[in-house]
Amino acid sequence: MIGLPIEWIILLIVAMSCVLVVFIFYLSIVSYRDSNRKELSANYLTVNRERWYEYLREDDICDNQLIPKNVAEITAIEELFRSVANNLKGKDLDKRISRFANRRLAEFYKQKLKSRNWGERINALNRIYDFNIYSLDQECRSRLTNKVSSEELFLLLVIELKFAPEKFLDNHQQRLQRLSTNDLKELFYSMPEEVFNEILSLKEHLHPNVRYALADVIGMKMDRLHTQALEDLYKSEDDELRIRVIRAFNTLAAVPEIGILAKAITSKQWQERYQVAQMLRNMPKDQANQYVKQLINDNVFLVRESAQSFLGNKTSFQQPNLDIYKQVAASVVESESLSHVNTQTRINDQSDGSMSSHWKGGD
Repeated sequence: MIGLPIEWIILLIVAMSCVLVVFIFYLSIVSYRDSNRKELSANYLTVNRERWYEYLREDDICDNQLIPKNVAEITAIEELFRSVANNLKGKDLDKRISRFANRRLAEFYKQKLKSRNWGERINALNRIYDFNIYSLDQECRSRLTNKVSSEELFLLLVIELKFAPEKFLDNHQQRLQRLSTNDLKELFYSMPEEVFNEILSLKEHLHPNVRYALADVIGMKMDRLHTQALEDLYKSEDDELRIRVIRAFNTLAAVPEIGILAKAITSKQWQERYQVAQMLRNMPKDQANQYVKQLINDNVFLVRESAQSFLGNKTSFQQPNLDIYKQVAASVVESESLSHVNTQTRINDQSDGSMSSHWKGGD
């Protein structure tokens, strides 16, 4: 083992102690600054709360004392606006918040958009959307040409949809494929119906993730006007898309045309067959009876269980359909009988051998 000179060890201890002292000093400064900022914010609200409520409810002229002079006061205004927006509703209220934010806060958020800190940029984008700061619309749009994170891209598109919905698809169709399916669903669900319909009209040319989200959102919106669009989406060879389409029909409590059902019930993807089994309750009686006979013998347990559940529900809430029970029971008995005969024949063929050699040999 190579020993270190005692002087080196002492020097290392002193250096580490210095670093520790500097770190503690830095934390103390940060803690003091945060504490001081919170105190300033609280004082600002205490002094100006009544003036703010008067401005937001009645006055169109903003008292100069309400204009923020530092970051602490801006933080206080943010909390006030968010609290008011969450608890009070009204177009005039929203307009006054927007007017003040555009006049007095826009420059602050514009600088935050240029920050190297990801959290500050995200916070600024959220406030631009929440407070309807339309004066920064062009600033946000220019950021779309830069390399931004997926979270920033989502917020930028949400802002663009709010401020310029009529140009949204023309400007951002290619950017949609960069979003996750969940972000796309949130975007589609909240967008104006005319924009959603415009995107639907281009469904054959969209990225798979975008089409997945469209199928899901049609179900989420509970709007049967788009069932034809679902049937068109099902024509795809994409298994994942077809599963989502059938699931959307289930969510809508709607039944697709018989050609789609015929493909779904014979699909290699058990999830499609499972969705058809879930759909039995929404089908006409004769159609449901036809499909349940096939699904009750499916090789996947969840599909069989769903079909059996349908039969059980029928007996609980409707007159029992003895014919379908007899047909299903007969098919099961016949299947078991054939299995028994095949097994017995196999045993008889090997009756001259021991049972142990039969099982060891395998069949």
